[in-house]
Amino acid sequence: MNMPVGTIWAYAGATEAVSINHGLVAVFRYSTPLFVSDTRKPNTMAIVSLDEFGYELKQTIPVVIEVLGDEFIAEFQEASIATSGSSVLDAVRSLKSLLIDLFEVLSNETRLGPYPRAQLASLRRYIGEKAKPD
Repeated sequence: MNMPVGTIWAYAGATEAVSINHGLVAVFRYSTPLFVSDTRKPNTMAIVSLDEFGYELKQTIPVVIEVLGDEFIAEFQEASIATSGSSVLDAVRSLKSLLIDLFEVLSNETRLGPYPRAQLASLRRYIGEKAKPD
């Protein structure tokens, strides 16, 4: 995936760095991108990798971030799936985990009602097959 490369300007932890270039902010763990935020569109981000879960992305997953008190809410609006965290990074991590959990659970169900069926259809537009081990 072609990621913006810029100056590292802040550390979010021992293994995470934030880089910025032309209004795009990318958060990485080691060399794996966790998500990208476009500072020109406040409160929007995109999940760009699910490598830590062993899944490939068909396309980036749009995420809306809202602040509620001292919590951050990360929402994948197309599928009406949201979680919270004490930071943006925590909220996005939690959302990624929930998306994979729901994808796996719903994919293994033989009978789904209309709402879970629509959620699974949305998730399938973004989440691909499990990555093959090298």
